[in-house]
Amino acid sequence: MFTEKFRQRCCPICNSAERKKLYRQSFAYFSNIGFLEGYDVVICGGCGFGYADLIPEQSEFDLYYQKLSKYEHRDADGSESPIDSRRFIDVADLIAHFTEKNTRILEIGCATGTLLGVLKRNGFRHVQGLDPSAYCAEAARRLFGVEVMVGTISTMTTAATFDFIILIGVLEHIADLDQALAKLYKLTSDGGSVYIEVPDAAGFSCCPDAPFQQFSTEHINYFSVHALSNLMRRHGFELQYREQKMKPQTGMQFMPTVGAVYRKSCYGGDDCFNYDAETEAGLTLYIQRSKLIDKGIHREIDPLVDGQEPIIVWGVGTHTFRLLKACRLGEANIMAFIDSNPMYATAEYQGIPVLQPCRLQDYPYRVLISSRVYQNEIVSQIRDRLKCENELILLY
Repeated sequence: MFTEKFRQRCCPICNSAERKKLYRQSFAYFSNIGFLEGYDVVICGGCGFGYADLIPEQSEFDLYYQKLSKYEHRDADGSESPIDSRRFIDVADLIAHFTEKNTRILEIGCATGTLLGVLKRNGFRHVQGLDPSAYCAEAARRLFGVEVMVGTISTMTTAATFDFIILIGVLEHIADLDQALAKLYKLTSDGGSVYIEVPDAAGFSCCPDAPFQQFSTEHINYFSVHALSNLMRRHGFELQYREQKMKPQTGMQFMPTVGAVYRKSCYGGDDCFNYDAETEAGLTLYIQRSKLIDKGIHREIDPLVDGQEPIIVWGVGTHTFRLLKACRLGEANIMAFIDSNPMYATAEYQGIPVLQPCRLQDYPYRVLISSRVYQNEIVSQIRDRLKCENELILLY
């Protein structure tokens, strides 16, 4: 069950205890897959960084990613989507400009190893991965012949160093950034470099998305260009290259990102911070726009509750966790939840089970699709793969 109270978190970048609360995010609890009931989204008064406050310790996040990883792609036998595969080709081309083919490369949070596979195909001979999921490690070996250590940056104990280290979509997930960056510095060889890619919090409001989706059960740090630079400079890394891009998530959805290459400095860290005003402005606008979208969702869900017709909810993740708390969805006559992730097969919400997609054929009820990013893919799965004719309720 959830812990009643977590300690306040000092700023992960400048360690200031001064904070300004922007929003309270809350989540419903599903047995076996819930570990976080919510948090405060705050802005640091010292450096302007945005982060989730009142959250569990790093060890609880490590256990979550070990047991309930969403990045195993088991329904595709470990293979990434075509969109992600194309994205990794671009990243591999970028990396080739900053390191040699004989360098030792480590990817932290490598999932099933697609990027490492691309690098290996491009002639990089010494590539290795790290991921908390044992299934991901096995899939990387099977699909690409890449060795992957099982663990996280906070738990790994290797004494080896690497000439180039990759962290894509990792830092926004880490509760203890101070510990993680200290470990990263030790893992990087003298004169070595790292490639960091994170969502760009200053641009959240620019991309169509479900309301408050960026305040997920997993994303607990909100970086802008300035915040990332402050973090890396403090821990002894000097900027070599930076880009801001909109990167595709699906055919219709994009994510604003900051990608940057940093070189390990021989002079150590720098505690001189440039105040980041972008994050508060960006998150404030994002919250305002999310509230407007939320009103439309409430108008769709309220009649379902008032009529108490039986429904199926497709999707068990941040979107559903939030709606069960933020609107009246929890009062609806939900017969079952459906999700493609087999890790959720034994989970339930207040006695309502989470079922695999093939079970939809047993239920003739209307289906509420609880996702924006994957809404079209879910519709296609229901109609084309499962051949089900259930009436669908689309929120977007």
